[in-house]
Amino acid sequence: MGKNIKFSKEMQAKVDELGLKPENIVYLPIAQRHLKRIVDGSKKVEFRERSAFYQDKFYDYKKEVEKPVTHILFQGGYNPDSPRVLIEFIKYGEHVKNAKINSPIGAKEAEIEGFTLEDEYIGLILGEVVCKERI
Repeated sequence: MGKNIKFSKEMQAKVDELGLKPENIVYLPIAQRHLKRIVDGSKKVEFRERSAFYQDKFYDYKKEVEKPVTHILFQGGYNPDSPRVLIEFIKYGEHVKNAKINSPIGAKEAEIEGFTLEDEYIGLILGEVVCKERI
């Protein structure tokens, strides 16, 4: 996550309380309708197309290790005053077309959100919301 992300006082206090460092938080924009579902607890898996851009956020290919990501900061839009949610990140899995083994992470949910077995996607398993602002 870039160091230029500014938190509200409340969210900064939570980040400090949890002892989070920039490498522990991944920033992802998200549609507000999905953000609302995360906040109300009806959405526990977020999906993104499987791409180097998203894989690099969670895995260090040079060191061949997962990055120390523990939280995701979702922002509902791109405006500075858009609603944001800091949520625990549990793990991710990948669905790869024609792979012998695929992660079962969120297969039903992925289908509901429009992904098919022909698509390649990453499923991000979400934990508890730890802080929200402008919701």
